[in-house]
Amino acid sequence: MTSNLPPGWALAPLDSLCEKFRGVSYNRDDASVQPRDGYLPILRANNIENDSLTFTDLVWIPAGRISEQQRIRKGDVLIAMSSGSKQVVGKTAQARNDWEGAFGAFCGILRPASIVDSLFIGRFLQTRYYRSKISELAAGTNINNLKNEHFAEIEVPFPPLPEQRRIVAKLEKLLDKLDSCQKRLAKIPILLKRFRESVLAAACSGRLTEDWREENRSADSLIVEDAFGSLPDERDFPNEWRTTNLGTLVKLVTSGSRGWAKYYAESGAIFIRAQNINSDILDLDQPAYVQLPESCEGLRTKVQLHDILITITGANVTKSALVQSHVEDAYVSQHVALVRLNDVRVSEFVFLALVSPVHGRRQLRSLAYGQGKPGLNLDNIRSVVIALPSLSEQHEIVRRVNQLFALADQVEGRYAKAMQYIAALKQSILAKAFRGELVPQDPNDEPASALLERIREARATRPANRSRQRANGSRPSSEQLRLP
Repeated sequence: MTSNLPPGWALAPLDSLCEKFRGVSYNRDDASVQPRDGYLPILRANNIENDSLTFTDLVWIPAGRISEQQRIRKGDVLIAMSSGSKQVVGKTAQARNDWEGAFGAFCGILRPASIVDSLFIGRFLQTRYYRSKISELAAGTNINNLKNEHFAEIEVPFPPLPEQRRIVAKLEKLLDKLDSCQKRLAKIPILLKRFRESVLAAACSGRLTEDWREENRSADSLIVEDAFGSLPDERDFPNEWRTTNLGTLVKLVTSGSRGWAKYYAESGAIFIRAQNINSDILDLDQPAYVQLPESCEGLRTKVQLHDILITITGANVTKSALVQSHVEDAYVSQHVALVRLNDVRVSEFVFLALVSPVHGRRQLRSLAYGQGKPGLNLDNIRSVVIALPSLSEQHEIVRRVNQLFALADQVEGRYAKAMQYIAALKQSILAKAFRGELVPQDPNDEPASALLERIREARATRPANRSRQRANGSRPSSEQLRLP
């Protein structure tokens, strides 16, 4: 942190401005995921989201395990002290009100001194400088930990108290506007998801190409005509369309073999797992690799162009992907089904029908069995009912869907850029605030050095006060607890 500060400011270690308390340790056997008499809720790292506290997914523990200092008060800053993720450790959120609860063992509380503006500290802990210091200080091999001594190495540009309050007032006004923008923008992904689902529903029910059919009455006939007519029609599609089971259209439906773990390697053939298709797109940016012997039974699951891949176990069951470009050497895991069609010309439309939320996906979800780890078998996949138009209409549907999805992708890209801009603007505003450029200085303000001296004096007298209180069997007052 720069030492080129405005008049009246000082650099102060974070631990000189805040008292830190460790979270509550508890046994899982003592905890409850539901409220109980004599229990209090605790916050954990998962309750810190986008610099704010969330009060869902709580755990309740016996109130007797919680000390007075561990109860969350207005102005306290919850901080993640330990995590396997560098993005999680050090993240913070400030309590804007007293809360009847505490915080867990892998978290801590930074409690600003009563003669420091707590919101000033809370905003400082959102700066890029703070995050970079955390990355530097808390880095570990497997677990990233923040230690007490680390807070002495984080320097806070510290203005006089009246200026702290002016800065906070300005920040609250500006950042509230940015937060409002973010909340409005956050609706865009939800709207885009609904838009894509509506497009698929319209595409696979014939509504998307009503005008096209009016102009193309002499379109070519249906493919594999002899496969149709055996299923009852529930007419959510045009009269020209016909229904069939997916099984009549395929030459192969299979899934990966078990026991692939012994073939994992640093390089070799690509091994496609469920996580590679969890967004209905084949994503091979971070693939796993296998080295297979020529005699391996799993060779039957080698992926080809135009194959359809379907997740058949786990939380993302029914998620699918179409292989749209040549993959040199790739195989599917046991959690992925491989569907190969007799006529690859229909593969694009069949894929759309399988991922349409009110068509194939609805059927597959209804067929998935098992609650903890839902799954599909290969007969479930063969049984999916699909309504097929003529080949020329299929191609027109695919063209229109791609065109509309490309438009949605453009909006999504602009949304991402807007969110990046807001994040950068927030950091720019915070940087100006902590350089003393957001509000004017007042030479009549008591300098920060005098304020720091008062905090040091309060800290020096505190141990004696606490000793007397323990001897008298009384607790320190809330005001004394707030002075470090």
